[in-house]
Amino acid sequence: MEKIKKIFSRKVLTKILRYDNINLFTKSEIKKGGDFMTIGEKLKKLRGNKRQTEIAKDLGILPSAYSNYENNYRIPNDETKKKIANYYKKTVDEIFF
Repeated sequence: MEKIKKIFSRKVLTKILRYDNINLFTKSEIKKGGDFMTIGEKLKKLRGNKRQTEIAKDLGILPSAYSNYENNYRIPNDETKKKIANYYKKTVDEIFF
């Protein structure tokens, strides 16, 4: 990983990892024959008619962070995943895997 950091900027590396993660999930879902929903799509569906700012406030995170999760720009850390899952009364696996 250290060698990779020296070759690529953080911005480029983030884009590569995001691209690879999305493709890996898509390929695995296609092989299973199931429907694929990104984490962001799942979060938007769970949020329903509530505002992102309301959810973020309830979770104790920044609205911009929650927006990044819904737009698939970032994946929350494990602690935040647990908060989100508890908030929606789901398991972490149901939302994030």
